[in-house]
Amino acid sequence: MNALAPSRPIPTPGLNYYRSSFARVSPEEEFARAVVELAMVDPRVVTGRTIGHLEVLDGSFRPFTDIEAALG
Repeated sequence: MNALAPSRPIPTPGLNYYRSSFARVSPEEEFARAVVELAMVDPRVVTGRTIGHLEVLDGSFRPFTDIEAALG
């Protein structure tokens, strides 16, 4: 199982309630595309991660190859 996090604010009514202007935002469609792409990743390769949506779209996320090193 993976979790997808917004890499930038995504303007929604809930977010706009608190603040309506940001230097950079990502459209909802961009986040939705990242959801689909992450769902298509082989879970044996990438699992147990929280990944920013822009990392999914540009392919820069990496699987954990050494669990011991990741846990410290």
